[in-house]
Amino acid sequence: MLAHGNSFIWSTDARSFRASADDGALCGLLLGPLLATTMLISALEEDGSTDESGSYLPNGPALTNPPWIVEGPVPILQGQAVSSAAASMSALSLSRCTLLSLQTMISMIFLSHLCATRWARQWPQRTLQSNWQRLRSYSGASVVIIGLLWILREAFGHFGVPLWTGLARWEMISASILFQASMYAISRLGRRSFTLGELGIVAALGVTLMIEAMNLTLAKLLPHTTPYVKSFRRATPLLIFQLALIVGTFFVGFLLSPLLYLSRHLAQKPLHRLRWPHKRDLHRRLLAGFFYFFAALFVAGALGLWVRWLLGQRDPWLWTIRFIVLGKHWWTRPLLIAYWLACITGSIAGWQAVVSRAKKFRAASSAIGKPFTTQPQISVPPNSANSTPAVTHSAARDGALIKSKKTTHLSLNARRKFFHALAVIMYVPAIAIDPAFTHLAFSLAFSVFTFAEYIRYYALYPFGASFHIFMSEFTDHKDSGPVILSHFYLLTGCCGGLWLEAHKQIMHQTGVLILGIGDALASIVGRRYGRLHWPASSKTIEGSAAFLSSVVFSAWFLRVIGWCQDFSLLRYTGVVSILCLIEGVSEQNDNLILPIFGFIYLSLAHV
Repeated sequence: MLAHGNSFIWSTDARSFRASADDGALCGLLLGPLLATTMLISALEEDGSTDESGSYLPNGPALTNPPWIVEGPVPILQGQAVSSAAASMSALSLSRCTLLSLQTMISMIFLSHLCATRWARQWPQRTLQSNWQRLRSYSGASVVIIGLLWILREAFGHFGVPLWTGLARWEMISASILFQASMYAISRLGRRSFTLGELGIVAALGVTLMIEAMNLTLAKLLPHTTPYVKSFRRATPLLIFQLALIVGTFFVGFLLSPLLYLSRHLAQKPLHRLRWPHKRDLHRRLLAGFFYFFAALFVAGALGLWVRWLLGQRDPWLWTIRFIVLGKHWWTRPLLIAYWLACITGSIAGWQAVVSRAKKFRAASSAIGKPFTTQPQISVPPNSANSTPAVTHSAARDGALIKSKKTTHLSLNARRKFFHALAVIMYVPAIAIDPAFTHLAFSLAFSVFTFAEYIRYYALYPFGASFHIFMSEFTDHKDSGPVILSHFYLLTGCCGGLWLEAHKQIMHQTGVLILGIGDALASIVGRRYGRLHWPASSKTIEGSAAFLSSVVFSAWFLRVIGWCQDFSLLRYTGVVSILCLIEGVSEQNDNLILPIFGFIYLSLAHV
């Protein structure tokens, strides 16, 4: 029913999504429930007990000191009695039952949109022209879908069939509204930046984080109505900081959206169409200043107070400073920070120099007055007795440009894969040496990336133009829309094992190995040496072979040097082989889907 490239959400069309032979609808439908099922199985297999606060307490030898836990779960429900259900199962297992209900409901909403648009195209309808018409139509369809889901749940419950019973009614309504609102907002702001499947996955992950933050807040605010902490991961300070950094950053963008909209509007609109054209720069400075001021006020004020409240009135800034010096030695985490800053600073400075030279090269090329070519221009004197050509001054200038081009030019693929290699250099040692600190650093990096994208996309003064020029040097067809996403996907894929609380060290590293080594080498080898292509794909079998061999060898090497515990190399090779097939035939963004599939398969295979 869901043919490739023919499915949309309500009030959208093909122009809203990135052009792709595979719209990814199947990934969008299945990935969330599969991931939730995997996490539930993991919690059940390693089930422990709950303390009086309802927080999860691991009791198996493999879980005595999970590496992402800083000080154990925060006792949010102090003095609260545990329900009979929570007594037989850990709070983590019960919470992940709720997560499975949430993801299946989200997939049902997504499927409803796909079926509704398929059905609507069979009938003649008036084309929606204005944004307000589209919004009204989408809002109406969303209300209808929420009502049908509510009726479906109550009908099944009446006959004793559990359907989404792990979700409270307020959770069901809130998640339904947030998911559909997120899909519409993302499809409008990130036009042509996502395939349909990527849209569903990103919206589902965002809603899951928001529901998790709401559950933590409710458990702290109304402890007598909450039998256990309903977070989908252990309620450690790392989780609290992550939700504050990621969910809080998006909340900042939502609250300050009028300022962001006006900034982009002023930057894009021609001067002659502005009411006060001579004051445009002043207005842009004022808008940017107000955004920076209110964003800082919200982070330091509202988010800081929320974190303090959940941490039991401990100051979050002092907690962070103390956390930095609580590594294996007092200097290990400051040294790790210095190492990261050196890598980032050196990379940005080097690439900024390359971008500057490339701009000068293009300016010099355009100064010739015609498109640049690598062939020197030859002129023949019109009245010459012989026809021997002479190299003109223009040819000498073209020769200088050729030399300049060779020193500044790198292929787009090489430029992009450089950052994959940088991820390996930065993250592999950090995850092996200090996964807890790396967990927090990943959350902070995601928040910084989000603010940087606000500045670039909305052209905030004075950094918007510089960010846009720099990032444009590294975009390919998968970043064809106004929003640049590859670096978000790369960061999320690298840190997925830590954020999802994998219990094997090799699972912490696999995201980095897949994207930083496997995907990079697959692209380079496939482009240079590839001859045999996968069916209906531009990717090659030679590239997939490089992917498989490099990832497996890297994982084996990490085990040899002691940066990860022992694991089954045979089962690991089988899982990576499956990922090779997915990488070869999928048209979705590899940085997003490969690490998620890798986590699912590695968990189920018990590597």
